[in-house]
Amino acid sequence: MENAGFGHQGLSQAAQKLQAAGADFIIIATNTMHLVLDQVQASIRIPILSLLDVVAEASLAKEIRTVGLLGTRFTMERNLYQAALARKGMTVLIPDADDREAVNRVIYDELVAGQIRPNRE
Repeated sequence: MENAGFGHQGLSQAAQKLQAAGADFIIIATNTMHLVLDQVQASIRIPILSLLDVVAEASLAKEIRTVGLLGTRFTMERNLYQAALARKGMTVLIPDADDREAVNRVIYDELVAGQIRPNRE
């Protein structure tokens, strides 16, 4: 994560500034940044709301124990959701390699660019 240019130190500093400004809690609203959530949390006294915990709690509240994950290839292939939800007794399913590539392409080539294209199967 440090190679991304901002790393956990920059996020920790930003979190400390939010805490000093009076924030009661912090939301990290991106999957990738959860890789450094523990380091950022260790740098502040206020809690960080984790997307992973929210997904687990909302799913379990509806008695859902197996979820499908769509996201960037990084999010689907990294063990973030799989590990977090497994700790709650849940299973995460991801598409096969070809479908992961297709989802990743749509995210980066279309959605990030603000384009929604019709299905071309």
